[in-house]
Amino acid sequence: MTLSPSIRRRSLRCLVLAAFAVGALVAMGGAGDAEARRPSCGIAAIERLDLPVTATVDEIRVDVARTSPRAGAATVRIDAGRFGRQLRVSGSSSRGLKFSPALTGRRFDVALDPAFDAQSSACVERITLLHDGRKVATVTP
Repeated sequence: MTLSPSIRRRSLRCLVLAAFAVGALVAMGGAGDAEARRPSCGIAAIERLDLPVTATVDEIRVDVARTSPRAGAATVRIDAGRFGRQLRVSGSSSRGLKFSPALTGRRFDVALDPAFDAQSSACVERITLLHDGRKVATVTP
């Protein structure tokens, strides 16, 4: 059985149209999958820590997710009264800052700020306040 040329052209058009539709659906599904894999990174956060006793903090450790964008960055600020320290993190590398004189107080403000010169925000998983290597408090933004 042979098909007439007009039926063949119509069948070919339907096949091409179906191929484009399948390609578009696959592309949309691929973009959705990429969105689902992209980590959820907080742009900004602030946490006030009210400790039961006066504490001393001489080190900040910032843990960044391995899935954090390479071009991502953020600044972590620790304030105790009038004094504070800040640490910039970028990419997917965790960083620490040991400082002197130490911050002392019962109330600490821990802030995660965006880095406006970066393409995206770093995915900060945890901020740890330490004194002589021992954990004083942990904040999860």
